[in-house]
Amino acid sequence: MRYIHFCACVAVVAAAESVLILGGLLTPMSYYSAGNTAFSILMAAIFILMGWSLSGAGFKKAAVKGATAAVVAMAIVSLAAVAGYLTNRPVIGMPITSVYYLPIVLLSISLTNILIFAILTVLGAWLAKMMKPRKMSKKKK
Repeated sequence: MRYIHFCACVAVVAAAESVLILGGLLTPMSYYSAGNTAFSILMAAIFILMGWSLSGAGFKKAAVKGATAAVVAMAIVSLAAVAGYLTNRPVIGMPITSVYYLPIVLLSISLTNILIFAILTVLGAWLAKMMKPRKMSKKKK
């Protein structure tokens, strides 16, 4: 898969979870019900697989691309959180008493998740490097 396909998968998963939460079919993200846990595991698997496919490019490039894809996911979740705040349906699951605290909460959650997803992408790249067979060097006589 190409990088753009991984970004599309991340966007679809983040949007699906957000829509299900806004629709009332899934509990807010911080409650970690079975559905939320399934979405979290799916998202982690996508980032690890992305790192696996980027293993030839190096760890730095994998981290940057993982963080970029995480920005896509966090933008979708942030839009859903604002929509939930305006419609009085919690998406994140944290009580936000004032509109002034909403950007602070979203920024802290987004930065934390971007860091975690970048680490998962590097972990996938590292696992790919460790699992791929090494070429045997011939001894010179």
